[in-house]
This record gives sequence, structure tokens and C-alpha cells, in this order.
Amino acid sequence: MPVISIERTVVYRERFAGMYSPWAYSFAQVTMETPYVIVQTMLFTFIAYPMIGYAWEVEKFFWFLYTMFCTLLYFIYIGMMMVSLTANI
Repeated sequence: MPVISIERTVVYRERFAGMYSPWAYSFAQVTMETPYVIVQTMLFTFIAYPMIGYAWEVEKFFWFLYTMFCTLLYFIYIGMMMVSLTANI
């Protein structure tokens, strides 16, 4: 959240200068978060899945991986949206 808040001043400056569209910045933010979330999800899943004691079935493992990926993306994007909608951190 602090990084998004700091980058907001850069976005305002470049938007008023007409360098690029806010849509381009938003798309870049969303795209760049995805690889980090994939790595975090894989690390978490490989550690937590056996500790929880779920059944070792390939289908269930990948559903858990997919669910965690979508959940983490959701929380990160909600955090980005909250920072962009508020006046300060």
C-alpha cells in the first residue's frame, strides 16, 4: 500500500503532462502483480497444503492452488483500489 501511495504522485504528474493514459498505468499495475502472486501462492500452497492435511489428489491440490491465487489477487486489488480512492494512506 505505501508503494501504491507513493506512485500516485508520479501518476498525477505524468497524467497532467499527457505522457500516458491512466488506463495504461492501471493495466501495468495489474499485470506486474500477477507473477508475484503466482510465486507467493505456490510457496504457500506447497507449505500449507500438507500441513492442513488435505487429501493428496491432483484435482484438489490444483483447486486449492487456484482458490488461493484468486483470493490473494482479490485482496491485493482491493488494497490498490482503496489506496487509489482515498486522499492519503
